[in-house]
This record gives sequence, structure tokens and C-alpha cells, in this order.
Amino acid sequence: MRIAILGWGSLLWEGGREFNELHNPWQHDGPCLKIEFSRVSKTRLGALTLVIDAKHGTPTTVAWCMSKREEVGCAIADLGRREGTAVENIGHLCTNEDAVTEDHREAERCILAWARMKRLNAVVWTALKSNFEDTVKIPFSVDAALVYISTLGHAGKMKASEYVWRAPKFVQTPLRAALQGKRCFHRVETAVPRPTDWSMLYGMLKKAWQERGGSAAPEPPVPLILGGAAFSSAREIRQRWYDLINWSNQYGFSDLLLEYLPPAPEVDIAVAIAGVGEEGGGWWPEYGAQYHAPKPKPSREAVIAALRLLGERWNEIAGAELAGMTKPLKFTGRKSRRLLVAANPEGCPPWGSWYLIRRNPRTFTTFRSAVNEAITPLEADDITFVTDRWSS
Repeated sequence: MRIAILGWGSLLWEGGREFNELHNPWQHDGPCLKIEFSRVSKTRLGALTLVIDAKHGTPTTVAWCMSKREEVGCAIADLGRREGTAVENIGHLCTNEDAVTEDHREAERCILAWARMKRLNAVVWTALKSNFEDTVKIPFSVDAALVYISTLGHAGKMKASEYVWRAPKFVQTPLRAALQGKRCFHRVETAVPRPTDWSMLYGMLKKAWQERGGSAAPEPPVPLILGGAAFSSAREIRQRWYDLINWSNQYGFSDLLLEYLPPAPEVDIAVAIAGVGEEGGGWWPEYGAQYHAPKPKPSREAVIAALRLLGERWNEIAGAELAGMTKPLKFTGRKSRRLLVAANPEGCPPWGSWYLIRRNPRTFTTFRSAVNEAITPLEADDITFVTDRWSS
């Protein structure tokens, strides 16, 4: 039996391993249906998702795939399980039946004609309806949807942005065009930042990704700086930065990246830090292999003593102003070379932000030098500020 499954939303990019094993690859010459981002999704923190919408939808040629099932009931159950909804919300029809239901009558007629042309026996699809007016209490329109999304919290906006950007390219609706024109939905495009800024941005994005659960997106690309840059060309370094930008755009973190993105540097950072020239040559033929003995792992007693010393002399080490809004917490990392510092979220350090260096970079390096001088022979390669651990 030839059973087709229709798709136009997240089914195409996050169907799930179990569901994906039950169908063949997606094709993009399905029936033409009116769809729009007009359903408020509870599982996506209020983001608007795509549904068939005869009143507000834009005619769209959707995707389809062949189910590996031989019975329509099994294909319906598969789709319902993946969507996390009752089978009553899964539309279906058989091509040997002429009747269509009242709901989605126009859509079902289009599906039936297309299915017969494709010589299919049956078709199943997600038949969830627009619930915007029932949920938001105002009729759906592009302007109303924009106002509604602006009321979502930060996590909800990230989910909304992720869903819009990950929607298939064949989905082109008035609301999508309007959303992608807004600042919080912009695709970020910028030059490679300074290594310290890149590292801070990466850490901030990774933390946001972890707080979201990390299930809907892969881990953000690691910065190509320090040792990685020494063995990379400027082109490779730029590509890694673009990978992080594309990741932010695709998975709904572009607004967070935009918020903390520092001004573009006046020099080409990729060229400045690259260890490999465009012709493939690098610094190692001239200077020979560079080897530095690995730093020893300090004893537990030494780490505890260093942290105690920081606590006792923090006002002297950090300075009265900075010490008043920070507090050393602990050393972390395989060799305890990362210092976690609690920071007052309402405070502002001399370098402009707890998450990246926006101005006066020398103030941060001076602070870090003071810390390392106090705990020598231990050394902190990285100092990370966390605002969720602050208590006055």
C-alpha cells in the first residue's frame, strides 16, 4: 500500500530517530496547501508554528514522503506519536473514497487530487488548527502576531526565532517575511572578533544552549583561537566564526549574540592570529616545532589553599569597587585552571560586561594578573563570571 506523509514544519528537521526510520526521504513536490505560522505552541514556549490555515495561509507546495507502513492506521499512529497528539488531530484520506470532511475541506480536495495524480492509496498529515484567536483573544493578522511575539519572554522569543529560521525555504508567508525583518530575528553578519570577545561569546551561547536543554540543537562551534589559530589559515578562522554565526541564526540564538556582540575590530583579526599563510606556509618551518611541557595538576590541598587566600585578600586583589560586587567561588577544570567568580547581575565591571570585554581591556588583564600573582605557583588561565550564584 502506498501511503504518503505530508510535512511543512518541524517534521522535516526534527522528526526524531524513531519516526524517521518509519518513512523514506522527503520530496518537495507535494500538494499546494495554505499554511501560516498561526498556532500558539505550548511545547515551544508560546512560539507560533505552521499549520494549515484556509483563512490566513499562503498557498505553498509542501513536502511529502512515503511511509514504510502497509496500513493507514499504523501510519496515523506513527505521526500522532511523533507530534505528541491524539489521532483525532491527524488528518487522513484514502484515494478510493470521494468524501472529504468539513474541516479543511479545501485542503483535503487539493490533497486528494494530488494523491490520485501520484497514484497513492492514502495520505496522512498533521491537522492541528490555528488557535491564535482562541489563545491570544484577538483575530490573527501579521501585526497582531508581531505584537504577540514581542510579549514573549526571552526563551519564548528564542524558540520563535529558531522555528522561523529552521522552517523549510519553500515556506514563504507574510508573517515569516515580517519576522525576519525584525531585529531580534536578524541573521547576524559581522567580522571575526578579538579572541577574548569570541571566547566570551562562545561561553555565553553555550550556557544558553545548556539552559535550553541542548536537545534541539548541536553544541555551538568552538572558537578557532589560541593553539587552533596557530595551525589555521585566515580563511579557516573566518569560516569557524561564520559557523558560530550560522549556528546562532539557525537555532534561535541570534538575538542573544546581537545583544552582546562588541564593535567590529579595526584590523582583520583572522589575518592577525592565523599561523598559516594563504600559500600554506606557517611559522613552524622557520622556528621549528614548538613544544611546551604540560602544566602539572595542582594538589587538592593547594587548590583549597589558593581559594582560601583569594577569599581572605579579595578586597586587596580585586580592588574595593570590584570586590564589592564579586566573590571567588571555586576552581574548576581538569587542572583547576579556571576560576569561577560570582558577580552581582546589577553591577558593571570596568571592562563593560560580565560576559565579554567591551571596553578598557587592560582593566581585566590587570585584574587577572593580580589574581595569578596572589595564587602563584597556581595560575588561572580563565576567569568566568556567573551572575546566578550571587548573594549579597
